[in-house]
Amino acid sequence: MVIILPSKFIAKKEQQKAPNHHFLFSGLKREVYLLMFLNWKMTMTQLSFFAWEPKGHRFAVIHGDNTRPDISFYSAKKIANTGKILKLRTLRSKQANTLHWSPAGRFIVFAGLNDFAGKIEFYDADEFKTSAMVEHYLATGIQWDPTGR
Repeated sequence: MVIILPSKFIAKKEQQKAPNHHFLFSGLKREVYLLMFLNWKMTMTQLSFFAWEPKGHRFAVIHGDNTRPDISFYSAKKIANTGKILKLRTLRSKQANTLHWSPAGRFIVFAGLNDFAGKIEFYDADEFKTSAMVEHYLATGIQWDPTGR
């Protein structure tokens, strides 16, 4: 899986011969950074979704138990200086299986599509708070207006 960002980074999922996995981050200036998920104390089988902020340095992942996974936010802003990412926040036990950043950044939607009963949560990633929650039973997709509204 290769995720190409509209901003400054590229992420690529790699699998080694051992069961360890990692993501490779590459900056536009050709720097290459390796992020080992061992530091997260989880296996890649527990990582179910990965999404970059379109106009920023943050990314979010869904990980953990399949029925009530956690959502974690990270920043790659300091990666050039330290070689590490910064964990910003973890939200516990969310009914979500997909993440969708606003095209303008800042806001993200956690959605429980298909088998997750259509729970949709709008979240402000700058303020770390829920903006709204709605339910749309049997929802199968989410798409932002291109302006980010």
